[in-house]
Amino acid sequence: MQRPCAGAGRTSGTGMMPAPDGVLHPRMADAGVPARSAVRHALQHCLALLVLLCTVLLPVPGWSQDVAIPQLSGRVLDRTATLNAEQQRQLTEKLAALEQESGAQIAVLIVPTTGDDSIEQYAVRAFETWKLGRKDVDDGILVVVAKDDRAMRIEVGYGLEGVVTDTRASRIIREQMAPRFAQGDFAGGLHGAVEQLALLVRTGELPAPQGQPSGESSDSSGESWGVGLLESLVLLVILVFKAVPGPIAGVAIFFLTGSIWLGIGAAVLVMVLNQLLHRVQGTAVRRGGSSRGGFSSGSWGGRSSGSSRGGGFRGGGGRSGGGGASGRW
Repeated sequence: MQRPCAGAGRTSGTGMMPAPDGVLHPRMADAGVPARSAVRHALQHCLALLVLLCTVLLPVPGWSQDVAIPQLSGRVLDRTATLNAEQQRQLTEKLAALEQESGAQIAVLIVPTTGDDSIEQYAVRAFETWKLGRKDVDDGILVVVAKDDRAMRIEVGYGLEGVVTDTRASRIIREQMAPRFAQGDFAGGLHGAVEQLALLVRTGELPAPQGQPSGESSDSSGESWGVGLLESLVLLVILVFKAVPGPIAGVAIFFLTGSIWLGIGAAVLVMVLNQLLHRVQGTAVRRGGSSRGGFSSGSWGGRSSGSSRGGGFRGGGGRSGGGGASGRW
């Protein structure tokens, strides 16, 4: 009978277990196993981090850059060639006369589309860029028409929100702009809107619509207060999500929980919610009239400060908080 090998049943000094064929193999409990496991986990984390970066950096279908705001070169800017030269001249003369008389600035902007922005968001961006109205008086108004989107907006400066209220701006859109735009009469709709806005700036009142008593313009502010409060709460949620972009949320969750997958999920969730809220905001504002909610009555009036002197029309430093109304045709 053959004796077993002298080293059988013992391990070598190198931590290897001899096999029957005399070849040394690593034991399962060898220290190399945890090392390989650590490497594997590190690779998994690197792969997950790569997925997170791809999620953050790759473009999402339907998301694109904002449509640029054109440079303010006149009271009427038509980027669609909808108005002829005579129609633009007539509108410009009306707006210049109003500014000379009251100091208030009204501008008209016609663009093909607002892109991924809602008409409300685009109007606010344009107003902030142009700064219509006098500084600290904020008596500017911007009329925006997105022709291909079939959308329109009257954006009102802080100082005129007590006169050109959301309800009145909505009425001007419904009665003057939408019906004429639907018939292709863009010049007529804009002339009607400008005349009504100028009347409000001068007198603080609109004529009563046919079949309605002239006391219409009390504006039922108490009735709209609850709607304004609800819209303000909705906008607060929107602002919170917009203040924390998806990538930041994902990185924060990763560091808080140590889970890369939770970080990826948080980043994707916040980006999707941002896109949904982007659309909800536009819908809510079109229904309620105001993209800010609430009511603000600032002081206004006085003579023109000459913000359009020195060759070329320009804003005077006014601000808008989102008051006004939107509509479609």
